[in-house]
Amino acid sequence: MNPRPKHTSPYAEYGSDADYQVWCRGQGSAYSGDTYNVIYAHYRTANNGGVGMKPKYSGIPLTQAEHDTQHRYGHDALMPREWWDHQVRLHLERWAKCVASAA
Repeated sequence: MNPRPKHTSPYAEYGSDADYQVWCRGQGSAYSGDTYNVIYAHYRTANNGGVGMKPKYSGIPLTQAEHDTQHRYGHDALMPREWWDHQVRLHLERWAKCVASAA
């Protein structure tokens, strides 16, 4: 029996998930634009994760305070799900363009 193929993100060609996280930490918050104390905030949905799972290439930059709110009250405390989905795609596209232009 052949092992199941690993799911790979189309963004893997631009670098690792760790590379993407480092890049995000250098950006302004997706929520407020603040640049102080920005961290990488994972965004999980029923489709891409579960309890204790942090899906690769699925996060955005937020300040620590915004991230704390996200954890304490849920994603919807900041913005609706559609906003989160859009921000993840937007930041991945920006990162990919940045990496491609540096190559």
